[in-house]
Amino acid sequence: MILNILGGGGSGKTTLKFALLRMGAKFTGFVPYTTRPKRPDETDGVHYHFVSTEVFQTYSSTFVLKREADGWLYGVKWNNLEQKADGRVLVATFDIDGIRALEAMHKKVKVIYLNIPELERIRRMHARGDEPATVIRRIGIDQRRLSHLNLTSPVLEVRDGDLNEIVERVLKFVG
Repeated sequence: MILNILGGGGSGKTTLKFALLRMGAKFTGFVPYTTRPKRPDETDGVHYHFVSTEVFQTYSSTFVLKREADGWLYGVKWNNLEQKADGRVLVATFDIDGIRALEAMHKKVKVIYLNIPELERIRRMHARGDEPATVIRRIGIDQRRLSHLNLTSPVLEVRDGDLNEIVERVLKFVG
């Protein structure tokens, strides 16, 4: 099964993903590829494989899910999406189009939708160093893309709570 964490910029997708992965026995992850610059708190090979556009395009045919966001390319290799033999849940942070693509591939997906208030997300994006123009652009994109999810996969919507509370809700949702 794939547990996908969905939300707008600054909603806490990466924070929740790594909290679940630290639990070890139940969850597993993978490292996607991107051409965007590394943020100060990110590590190459942990958060993403940060590559040049040329390298990304060289390996583009090996990516099953590709997208462009804010002028940067993102991709995931097919073998990253294969069911784990040990039964662990694969944790991902695909956007709405990625989730729909997984559904079209008949992957078993459950979605955590971090529907965090816009002002809080703006605060978080500023705190992590995002440029004001980027924050404004991301908020606008999120408003358009996340207003109607229309997914067939089960969705747990999270509007508030501290990280520990959210992790507990996720554990119950996953089963």
